Order: sequence, then C-alpha cells, then structure tokens
Amino acid sequence: AMTELCKRAVLGSFAEIDITTPDKKDQKNLHIRIIPVVFDDGRAGCAFLIQDVTDLALARKEVEICEKELKIVSEDLNEFVFSCTPEGILKRVNHPFCVRMDRKPEELLGFPYEPVISHEDLERLSKMKQEITPTKPSQTISFKAIQPDGMMAFEEWTYRGIFTQDGKLSGYLAVGHDISREKHLEEQLNTFHASFEALVKQRTKEMRQANQDLMKEIARRERIERELLIIEAAFNHASDSILLFERSGRLWRANETSCRLLGYSKDEIAAISVYDINQEITPEIWEDMWEQAEQEPGISRVTSTHIRRDGTIIPVEVSRTFFTAGPITLFCSIAREIR
Repeated sequence: AMTELCKRAVLGSFAEIDITTPDKKDQKNLHIRIIPVVFDDGRAGCAFLIQDVTDLALARKEVEICEKELKIVSEDLNEFVFSCTPEGILKRVNHPFCVRMDRKPEELLGFPYEPVISHEDLERLSKMKQEITPTKPSQTISFKAIQPDGMMAFEEWTYRGIFTQDGKLSGYLAVGHDISREKHLEEQLNTFHASFEALVKQRTKEMRQANQDLMKEIARRERIERELLIIEAAFNHASDSILLFERSGRLWRANETSCRLLGYSKDEIAAISVYDINQEITPEIWEDMWEQAEQEPGISRVTSTHIRRDGTIIPVEVSRTFFTAGPITLFCSIAREIR
C-alpha cells in the first residue's frame, strides 16, 4: 500500500496513511502525509511528513473502552437510557428504551427524539433543559407520555448535561423510568379525599386530552405515510433513470425507469453494483469520488456510458450528487440516454 501511494504521489497525487510501528516495546502510531515534489534537476519525487499521533490513538482507544463499558452498564439497567446532541439527535440508546419506543436501534439513531406529551409539558421540558449549566448539570422532570400502543404512562426523566472543558454544551445523557404504578397509587389515595363525581370529571378530562393528543399524532403519521407514497410514485415515474448507491458500491434503490433503460427486472437490478453499470468507475475512482464529495459537496454533470444487461453500451448524460438522510449517505446518479 505504501509503495502504491508513493507511486501516486510521484504522479502528482497527495496521499495520507496511518501506520503502527512493529516494535512492541516502543510502539508508535504515525500519521504520514505523502506530497509530490520536483527536485532541482526536474525529476519528480515525493516527500514524507510524519506526525506522531500515539497519544491521540491511545486517547481514542480509552474513549472506545469507556463507550463499551457505558453500553454494557446501560443495557443491564431497567431504566430507559439515551444520549443525544443539544438538538435532540439520538446518539446512543439502550434496550429498554428501544422496547419502550417499539423500534430497533437503527430506526432511532441519527434521528431527532421528542416525547409525545402535551404542549405544556413540552414547554416545561424545554425550559428545564435551558436551566442545565456546568454548575447545575442535572435536572429532573415527570410527565404523562403517550406510548406507541396509544396508552398513557407517567414517566420521570433525569437529564444530565455533558459539557466540554470550556463549558460548552455537547449533549445530554437522559435516564428515565415508568412511575405509573406510583402515580396510580397516589391517585387512589387522593380518591379518599374527593367525591366520586369530581373524580369522574377529572378522568373524563384526562381521557379527552389524551385522545386529542393521540388523534393528532395519528393524523401526523398518516400525513407522513401519504407523502412517502407520493414521493415513491414520483421516484418510480420520473422520466430519467435514478440509481442510489451505498459507499460499498452496492445498489441501494433504483426506479422503474432505470430498470427499463438497463434491461433489468426489479429483482435482477437489486443485485448489481456501480461497477456493473459504469465500466469507467474502478474501486479507486469510486473511493476518490466519496472523499472529494466530503470536501466539496455539490452536483456534477458529466457525459458517460452505462452497460445494459445484454452488454450493450449506451451513452448517457449523468447528474451526480451525494446526500445524507439520517445515518445513511448515498450516491445519486440521474441519467438520460443520449440519442
């Protein structure tokens, strides 16, 4: 690998690589940058910039160990545990929280989370987060939340702010548990001090409010489902071929127009990769395209070729771009045959 990088540097390409020295007694982690140079006699060559990153590598290893230990501890708890960014984007969830949400971890991580609670409780929660400071990093709140099955539950949550050394908020660690049983016992005790009629009115009001919140949530989710169906129909009926690829080069999604253009059925096209469609793209070029997109995002338009299922090569105009949706980044190729 080092030889290949040197050859590329001599040809004018910058390169970077991380290596570990073989000496186990005094092992070093080195970050090497290889840059093209031209000598005084006009010959092309390359130079090495070597940085010792051993301390950084050890620190990262310790962080990884701490994260694994935290995950093991949180999985053994009965409480709901999650960590998130200041904006509420989930970074880590434990098993009880996934069970509570009726979701898998991959369906939660990278997406914003907000409990399904009343508007007043949402305001209380927002105000409580604002009161979390480095000198007062922990706050506790309780509220009634609508569960995925539509039932109401009383929950108590403790939010702890995570701050950097300079006091900047980097996220929250939240631990919650269901206190419905305690709340119900408390309510039963209160019934001895209130009339039956007042209790009925209170329950009726709570149920009405819960039903209203639930109906709003159902309506919101139905609206999202309808929008997704419309987007799916527009995707499949687009006049141009649309192909979405993962970083591995494997096809993630293709519209019906691309199936017709390339001569594949829906089941057949699901098994292809970017290299099967465009013979000009090699694994090295593919990786360079991803790295360049991270530094200079945008849309590029090129004239290229695509290979049909029967081996026919067709000229196409292609619009290329990269986009991120939640935790997934995809390469989008929109192609039109040149006739």
